Amino acid sequence: MGCVYYRPRYTTRSTIQGSLLVLPGLTLSGHAEPMVSIRLVCATLVIPGALGAIIDLPVAIIGTYNVSFLMGAAPTTFVQSLLPESYRNSLIRPNESIYPGLAADSHPIVFELGREANAGPPLLNFISFEEAKIQIPYVARIGSSPSKPFLYKRHIMVDNAINVAGSWISFGLNTTLNTFVPTNSSNSSSYDYQVEGVLKGKIRPATSGSIPVESFKSAAGLPWFAEFVTCAQHFYNFTNPVERVSGTVELAQGVTIPVEGIHTVASFKIAFHDNVSKRAEEIVFKTFPQKVLTLNQKIEQCSTSDCALHSSSIESNTDATVHPPPAESEPPTKKRRHENGDSVAVGPAEITEGGPRFVGRMVANHKLRTLHEDLKKEYMELVDLCDKVKLWVNLTMPKIEDGDNFGVQIQEEVLNELHRAQDSGYNLRDAVSKSHHINRAKICSKILKYPNVEDYAIALREHDEKQFYMALRNLIDLRNIYAVLTDVIHKNFQKIRAPKGNNGAAMY
Repeated sequence: MGCVYYRPRYTTRSTIQGSLLVLPGLTLSGHAEPMVSIRLVCATLVIPGALGAIIDLPVAIIGTYNVSFLMGAAPTTFVQSLLPESYRNSLIRPNESIYPGLAADSHPIVFELGREANAGPPLLNFISFEEAKIQIPYVARIGSSPSKPFLYKRHIMVDNAINVAGSWISFGLNTTLNTFVPTNSSNSSSYDYQVEGVLKGKIRPATSGSIPVESFKSAAGLPWFAEFVTCAQHFYNFTNPVERVSGTVELAQGVTIPVEGIHTVASFKIAFHDNVSKRAEEIVFKTFPQKVLTLNQKIEQCSTSDCALHSSSIESNTDATVHPPPAESEPPTKKRRHENGDSVAVGPAEITEGGPRFVGRMVANHKLRTLHEDLKKEYMELVDLCDKVKLWVNLTMPKIEDGDNFGVQIQEEVLNELHRAQDSGYNLRDAVSKSHHINRAKICSKILKYPNVEDYAIALREHDEKQFYMALRNLIDLRNIYAVLTDVIHKNFQKIRAPKGNNGAAMY
């Protein structure tokens, strides 16, 4: 995993968007292997704690990756010990064609031993580093299909401190700074080396093996995950010669695993961007139009008398009655201490503090509360959907350069529309959760204090009536927001997807 660098484009409430950086690469001195591209399309940074922000960092790294993909079997109990506790019962046994002769009480472990060269960002494109990975293949990921296999990245070792931070920032990879002895030894198909304190590898060329070559390629290309919820997938280009290898890998736990595999120089890309595009297009073409239809149906239902938002049923939903306290409850008392140290119970008539001044009880408007809970879910869904579409639009933005920027202007207008929609969701959510209950409680406290003043009871009914009316207006606003987003994005979809295309089309 290479390092992550970004240049902020602009900052929003909880998101920092970045522009794509394309990094130059140099040929690896002393080696005849051809230059290949390594492209990390996108990364996600989750900031824990009170900030709770999510930073989406589109990045790119180009370099040379000289690697051995190795696979061996270890006792299932040992493999389970390398997994997080929640995944220890999630192993999927590969079929016989993938790993012939795998023992019933064993599970594969995948090792990736290699070197990335000239993989740094601009002005640091001389950075090269050794890299080793311990990975568990064929794991069922929580939240995905139980039959879909994933690759769990248990431990990443590199000899460059910048890449330690970059790997964690990108995907939550457990990456450590280690010493590789001898340096750069894994560049060929025959090497003895060790990652100090973690593993020792002894790899030699092989003429044949029991595991098919395609099994190593498919395991390397499994979708993978680590500590973050982010899931990604490598797509390798195995156009360069592939050489069979075999040997042993000894882990620090004292376990020696016979391995076989392939050695090659392979280019790859991490397809997080593709997943974002697929999800965003599904939202734009399916979710948004469906939300317009669903909300429009709810609005039309409000014209019938059996709807909670119909004017004929609003007044009956407000209960301005002051209910007496439960008969079995004891009046509040407190003890007063005398100068001699004795304490005496004081009756309720003598209490001036420590208990409620008015023991009557008023109930909330439960129909209104249920309605607000439903609306809050709608607001939060709007914010979440806008986040996903915003990420997609930002990732389709080209690098900043002169000329032919009409498509980028369209993208920025669409982003502004998404920002406005998201701000509306935030504001509506805050209004429901804060102002309604505070204002209603103030009116109720006046009714408890002055039960004979009829205007306070009328004020409570007026307040509830206004909340029902505003709920209907907010429902209409939500429908309109989804309709506008659908219209703008559909009309400009080609320019959003390919902003550097033909500029003849107008925006609307």
